[in-house]
Amino acid sequence: RASAALQHAQDEQAQRLQGSGGMAELRAREQAEQDRLHLWRQAETQAAQRRELARQQAALEQELRDGEAQARAQDTSLQALRQQYKSVKEQVADKQTLLLQEQRIQSLSEHRHALQPGEACPLCGAVEHPAIAAYEALDVSATEAALRQKQAALDELIAHGQAIAAKVEGSKTQLEECQRQQTKTAEL
Repeated sequence: RASAALQHAQDEQAQRLQGSGGMAELRAREQAEQDRLHLWRQAETQAAQRRELARQQAALEQELRDGEAQARAQDTSLQALRQQYKSVKEQVADKQTLLLQEQRIQSLSEHRHALQPGEACPLCGAVEHPAIAAYEALDVSATEAALRQKQAALDELIAHGQAIAAKVEGSKTQLEECQRQQTKTAEL
């Protein structure tokens, strides 16, 4: 009985094969199915690639936002340093001017010592010289030390500013590269 049923199934299949155009048609169907399977696998591969590109795009967008925030923070820091630099530079210039004035006043010490109470000054003609005591109290070395301190602070600001400016340039370059990658990824 089992062999009869098997024989019957084989006969039916053979009739279907003959009725459906035979082996050539079966091969054509098989080829069509293989083509569809191949297309399906290509579609799956492309979908996986698109998902990966979307993930990369999202990562690039986040990196771009982070980079822009970092660049803004660095730029703000650089602007603050520029203001501080301007202030300290003015202070250095003031100290230099003060030092020059004190040195000039000190260089006239021989003339001050030659002044006699009640006699007219040979330079200005004044009989009284109330600032002589103040001029003798001038401490040029203290002004020089203050100038050196301000100059050192200015040099430090310059170095710090240059370091931040280099970081800003690096951030800008990195942002530009990130934008190029994002554009490239978007085109795919």
